[in-house]
Amino acid sequence: MKKYLLAAVMAVAVTGAFVSCSDDVVSGSLIEQKAKAFENAYIEAYGTPAPNHTWGFKTNNIAETEARGVTRTARTESNLWYVDKPTGYGLQQPDPLFDEEIEYVMDWFSKKRQGHGEVLDVKNYFVQQVAYGNKYDQGVKYPVSGQVFEAYENGKPKYRTENYEVQSKEHMDWIAANMTANVESEQDCDHVNNFNTGSGSLMYMEDSETKYGFAFKDSWGTVNNLVSTNYYMVHLVADYKGKHIDGWYVGFDYQTSKVEYNADGTLKSSVKLDPDGKYNDRVVKIVPAGGGTNPPTGEWKIEEIEEIVEAGRVFCEDLGASKLNDIDYNDVVFDAIIVHKYQKLTTTVKEDGKDPVVTESVVDNSSEYYAKICLLAAGGTVPASVAGYEVHDVLSNSSLGTNVMINTTRNKEDVNGAQIDECAPVIIQEAVEGQEETVDKKFMGITLIKDIEIAVQYGNAVTMLTAETGSTVPAAPYKFCVPIGTPWAKERVSIGEAYRAFPEYNQTGSGQFWEGKGVVATNLWDNCQTLFIDEKTQEYYKEGMILRREVIDSGTGSGSNVTPSTPSTPSTPSTPSASGNVVLTKNPYTNQDLISTNELDGKVSPSKSIIVNVYGSQIYDWGWGEIGVMDSNYQTIVNAKSDSTPTWAHFDSNNSGYISIPVSAAQLSQLISSGGLRLNINNFSHTKVEFVQ
Repeated sequence: MKKYLLAAVMAVAVTGAFVSCSDDVVSGSLIEQKAKAFENAYIEAYGTPAPNHTWGFKTNNIAETEARGVTRTARTESNLWYVDKPTGYGLQQPDPLFDEEIEYVMDWFSKKRQGHGEVLDVKNYFVQQVAYGNKYDQGVKYPVSGQVFEAYENGKPKYRTENYEVQSKEHMDWIAANMTANVESEQDCDHVNNFNTGSGSLMYMEDSETKYGFAFKDSWGTVNNLVSTNYYMVHLVADYKGKHIDGWYVGFDYQTSKVEYNADGTLKSSVKLDPDGKYNDRVVKIVPAGGGTNPPTGEWKIEEIEEIVEAGRVFCEDLGASKLNDIDYNDVVFDAIIVHKYQKLTTTVKEDGKDPVVTESVVDNSSEYYAKICLLAAGGTVPASVAGYEVHDVLSNSSLGTNVMINTTRNKEDVNGAQIDECAPVIIQEAVEGQEETVDKKFMGITLIKDIEIAVQYGNAVTMLTAETGSTVPAAPYKFCVPIGTPWAKERVSIGEAYRAFPEYNQTGSGQFWEGKGVVATNLWDNCQTLFIDEKTQEYYKEGMILRREVIDSGTGSGSNVTPSTPSTPSTPSTPSASGNVVLTKNPYTNQDLISTNELDGKVSPSKSIIVNVYGSQIYDWGWGEIGVMDSNYQTIVNAKSDSTPTWAHFDSNNSGYISIPVSAAQLSQLISSGGLRLNINNFSHTKVEFVQ
């Protein structure tokens, strides 16, 4: 059976708007006949398509940092660490540890701690050995006792207690980073090479996450040898014996368990050493690549961005064309954009006498993609859907049937008695739960326009319209993609009559047939409006256009270590016009953190209005800051910029220390009933939050 450029599927799997299938779908006879007739007419008119034609569709929109296979590894070529790129890695050599630093750090880790401490989030860094056990690098000896099989007495095993001494320094075989996967598998973490039993001084790790923790391999025991829970990470800053200490350190707390069995399956011995809460068995320092002990101070911000990575207008042919003038590619016409939503971290590092160094990166696990669709025309008279939405129904708000040609002709004589109509463009919408209004639907997870499903129905048979890209077996396309704003052909005008350069485009796979002298304006539909247009510039949506950019967090940190800015004393604000007392303070407050009902209970009265004051300073010189008050489910309840709320909410040269927003009693009650509230703060580097009532 010859393969045509479509795929017959069960109708019920495409859209509920189509009827269930019959034998036509299974045999494909009706679909194949139409496909054969279309292909013959197409090739007769325009010739055989070029091999590997893309038909204007992109084949990959995933960001390069996500698409490439990241190799997490220790870079053992120490002779290249400090050699300039591209020959070497271009790294700055870490400062050597000094005696006072080792003494202070080992004393600190020799005290009992709980949990895993703080989190450093860097990918490229040095691991630097500090010491084992204490400043003298002696390691720790542990007395261990266990039960050991001795003999059988009356048919039962007899055990004796035996004492051991285990030296942790001798049995921590190696350490590992980036514990992201199955921590029982040595293959799923990053081995810090050369940091083996009693050895290791410095190793550079590349594309290896610190935020997922560290582990060590125990060689004395026989059970759970890869210990991934006994580490403690901390940022230590201190002045000690005339020396300044500032760095990130990871300490390990040794544990071991040995279980052996006799040949008959009975227990031979069982010895176990539990962790003692002191993370001094081995301590290492983590130095972000490029920085020494005191890396330069950096300013950072995190922006949430929605960027168009693909934009296009799709012209579709619905299998109905068997003659030249039927090949008009206006049976379904729609605009589509693919949006990459992500968070971008920008760090600016300043050193005296040097130009600022600005680095940008996408925050891990922040990327998601979605498509938006604007329907424009339906020149076909059979049921047709885009992403599951019947085109005629959406364009006409269900007031017209599928046998009506929409936005392709005004001359009934051209359509052999079919009905015609004109409708405004429509962005596919979806309802908001609990509300009457609708919003633009985001088709989550779609990363390419060519992957948006387009289905047509003949009788009880349903098929998907496709355009093979990168195929060495040419086939006539049932759709192709052009820039948004490109007019489509009128009804019963072939695409080659509307665009004289189309045959060349078909046979070469290159060129822009929609531009130049070959465009016949009189053969094009004259009202090709779209809703995918920038309101400010009046430009059609295109690749690289930013739909939304919002600063969601900012602060200062050291080198690659990004941490929230430390609270600073704000300038004294003028007194708000609303009277009240401070009933609750959050200092510091992290953007969008939940302030739960339990925290509000007994401090905030749900029957009275409140004022929320956020202390800090504006990030960009835009003249405003913004506070959004959301419920616990991230639904915005009240939102205002500082220049649209009462006068006391402004910040300016005389009052730059805070922004405020009033919350009514009704809104407060709604927030409390949801389980609490969250503050979404934009363009304001915040420190302290106060609730006044």
